Amino acid sequence: MVKKECFGYDESPYNPGKYVIEIKHENLPLKGTRGSYNILCARLMNLSYPQYLRMCRDQFGAEIVGKGHLYPVAYFKKDKLLFQFVKLLNARANLALLDRGLEEEKDVHNERDFTEV
Repeated sequence: MVKKECFGYDESPYNPGKYVIEIKHENLPLKGTRGSYNILCARLMNLSYPQYLRMCRDQFGAEIVGKGHLYPVAYFKKDKLLFQFVKLLNARANLALLDRGLEEEKDVHNERDFTEV
C-alpha cells in the first residue's frame, strides 16, 4: 500500500505565526461527518477530544485556544514537535486506511464465498 499524506499543517489566518493541523481531504476517503472535523485527529489517536487537546499541549507544545467554546483548537509553533505530530497522525491515518482496506477485501471474499455455494 502506498502511504498517503492525509494531514499537514497550515498557518492560522486568525493567529499569525501559529499553525493548525490541516486535513488533506483528497487523500482521506471520508463521505462526511455528522460533527466537526476537529475531532478526527482525536479519534485516530483513540482519544476523546479533551484528551487529544491535552496531548497536543503536553506532548507537542500546542497552545489551546477557545476554552469554553464548542471546539477549542490546538495551535502549534512551526518546529520539530509539529513535524513529529503530523508524521504520527499520517502514520495512524495510513494504518486506519490499511485496516479499512483489509476489512473491505474480507467482505468481498466473504460475499463471493456465499454466492459460490
